[in-house]
Amino acid sequence: MHLGRNHVWSDFGLANGNSRSAQSTSARTAAAVVVVVPRSLALCLRAETIIHRRPVLTLAVVFRAQSADEQLRQEVTSYSESLQMLSKAVSRYHTSGTAIETLSKEEVGKDMLVPLTESLYVPGKIARTDKVLLDVGTGYFIEHDSEKGVDYCKRKVNFIKENMDKLMSLVQTKRKQLLLVQDFLRARMQEQAEAQAGK
Repeated sequence: MHLGRNHVWSDFGLANGNSRSAQSTSARTAAAVVVVVPRSLALCLRAETIIHRRPVLTLAVVFRAQSADEQLRQEVTSYSESLQMLSKAVSRYHTSGTAIETLSKEEVGKDMLVPLTESLYVPGKIARTDKVLLDVGTGYFIEHDSEKGVDYCKRKVNFIKENMDKLMSLVQTKRKQLLLVQDFLRARMQEQAEAQAGK
């Protein structure tokens, strides 16, 4: 898994001390807290382990873990929304390319409906079929022949799909990190509950 500079592997299940409590930590607990977490959370946990010679659940640790959880949730939501927008863009370019191909086969002077909005059309006639205006963004249009217009739409579709693949991979990575942080929180909270019950 690729990790950015702000994320590190963290394995705080076993401490290095000689206390019985550290030695009796189960392999299950150790495995449960081997996670990929934000660097700030990992540093806080490492400090607690070094100082106390055992994993310690403190308010600071919980706060940092919850902050990491919230941040990852926001990132997953944001990236997912971006994926939806890109998917709509692919659909629009695909539809435009198909429309240009269809228009190039029509006869000049044929009656047609001209879309003013997605739901409003007005009657018109086909003036020419060999030229189209391409919307390149920010209110600018470029005139191309039909063949280049279709090629433009295809290149846009391929470009957006490549970016979607990269974004989907990033979303999957973020979701895995989110699940690991959540598992870490559950394991720590369970340890605290068991420790309190044993008192």
